[in-house]
Amino acid sequence: MKIAIIGYGKMGEVIHTLCTDHEVVIIDPQNEKANFKEISQDSLDGVDVAIDFTHPDCILDNIEKVVTNGTNVVVGTTGWYDKMDQIKDLVNQNNVGFLWASNFSIGVHMFWRILEKATQEFANHPEYDVFGHEFHHNQKADSPSGTAKSTAEIVLENSPNKKEISYETSHQKINPETLHFSSTRGGSVPGMHSIFFDANSDQVEITHTARNRQGFAL
Repeated sequence: MKIAIIGYGKMGEVIHTLCTDHEVVIIDPQNEKANFKEISQDSLDGVDVAIDFTHPDCILDNIEKVVTNGTNVVVGTTGWYDKMDQIKDLVNQNNVGFLWASNFSIGVHMFWRILEKATQEFANHPEYDVFGHEFHHNQKADSPSGTAKSTAEIVLENSPNKKEISYETSHQKINPETLHFSSTRGGSVPGMHSIFFDANSDQVEITHTARNRQGFAL
């Protein structure tokens, strides 16, 4: 295939190393290794699929330019999901393939499946409260992460005792029906997401820890 990598940051570079059997063009306004500075008909000429790992501030404009060119797109950037309906309309109007996920790691998807079942089981034992926390590196653009939101929503969907999610710091007693999911940003942590089932007698913790970006890129 001919692949366009939009955004040649750390994720873009890792993706590039895995595309050895494909032709690759790099689109980035700042990186000196880029073949093109902007998304255009020229930069997308002959491209089968564009892969975007950029920033929430520019992702909507990027998607619009790619799909209106008739090019398929994979989006790993998060922080834009409130515009989902708008993007779906664009994709349908231009009849292109569009693949997005809050996380592309196989391990995270296994984590979510395990978590779905675990939450259903603990729902039969109301003495266990459930809450979550995530860690990410200090360059992470959004908080909570897209993975954190997906994780919290899985718990909410499968826990009859929780009716809403709060991602904010709590300065008061937590409502028993609120699922509290907090975030920390610091250091170089690629990503760690944990759900805790906690009772007076014991605690069960389910955690996914990313060691590097290879798992997301692969």
